[in-house]
Amino acid sequence: MPAPRRRIRSVLIALLLAVFSVCLAGPAGAHSDLESSSPKAGATLTELPTEVTLTFNEKVQEGFSQVAVVDGEGLSVTDGDPVSDGATVTQPLMAKLHPGGYVINFKVVSADGHPISDAIPFTIAEGAGSASATESDSPTSAEASA
Repeated sequence: MPAPRRRIRSVLIALLLAVFSVCLAGPAGAHSDLESSSPKAGATLTELPTEVTLTFNEKVQEGFSQVAVVDGEGLSVTDGDPVSDGATVTQPLMAKLHPGGYVINFKVVSADGHPISDAIPFTIAEGAGSASATESDSPTSAEASA
């Protein structure tokens, strides 16, 4: 085969391989994202939360989750480390939270290796209490009749 034909053939093969590889490549996958949080952004709570929960649209990498819940003065109210379970990250909170504004600051690493971070504000209303604290503060019928 003469040299010009070999060059043309090589160029055509290279073009076909390039087109073929582009056709085989699937669409770029969407990155992970936060689906929901508890409490929700902007929520005003009437009961004291014991934890915050972040749910993502796909699994996050364990050991790379950072969650800091801070009060209006910037003081942390988290209690221990966050727990990752598949697409859910849970962060325990201190027991006695006060009324006011709080922010959940988080950074996690998705299964595809991309970081996801955001800040979620919420408020605890004046007079908020836990269901168990409210029940234990009121006298039982036996105590009331004594």
